[in-house]
Amino acid sequence: MLINLVFSLLFLIFALNQQIMQEFKIVSPFAPIVFRGLDGRNWAIAMGSPWIEIPSDWTIDDVMSKWEKPKKPDPVKPKFVKKVVSRKKEFIVTLATKWSCTCSSFKTKKNCQHLEEVKTEYYKKY
Repeated sequence: MLINLVFSLLFLIFALNQQIMQEFKIVSPFAPIVFRGLDGRNWAIAMGSPWIEIPSDWTIDDVMSKWEKPKKPDPVKPKFVKKVVSRKKEFIVTLATKWSCTCSSFKTKKNCQHLEEVKTEYYKKY
């Protein structure tokens, strides 16, 4: 009875380990490397990803099949855009994740009169 229980537990551990090995993914902008530790175990590692113990018969090709590059985030669409004319020049003030303006003053000082005018108008309206 005890022997059956031990074998059942060992089989369950083996099955879970195989399932984990089939499901893991390495997500990193850099390709993983494979190396053998001083203790004789094989490991796969990639920057930004945890060390993963791999079966001793796996090659770099097996590990590369588990590698995915991270997806780039979608660009943020502006919530608010307004054209401002000042001294016969046209500037665009936008609000996406933060306020910005296309004028040279904003580029150097991170603030400008166009931005302040539009912000005041925006906060009164919304």
